[in-house]
Amino acid sequence: MLLHAASPRIPALFFSILGTISVVFGCSSHFAENSSHNTTETLEIGTDGTANAETIGYTINHFALISNNLTATWEFYGTLLGMRHNFTYSASEN
Repeated sequence: MLLHAASPRIPALFFSILGTISVVFGCSSHFAENSSHNTTETLEIGTDGTANAETIGYTINHFALISNNLTATWEFYGTLLGMRHNFTYSASEN
């Protein structure tokens, strides 16, 4: 199939399909897999509850930290800034 500049629906369809594919593969849960090649990976679900009613509508799509002092980092972002702890993913024991 050839893409013509006169048909704007084909590129839109292409990008729609491409976006769907990236969402499907991006949302696949690799945490549930039993990976025998690396047993140091762990996923810890946070204990914080749902968001306050005042914060509904405010979101951060992606947020990650690499820290040497997790206790101080959690205290700063959780206590001072009010961020909730959703999960911790440890790629290694260190």
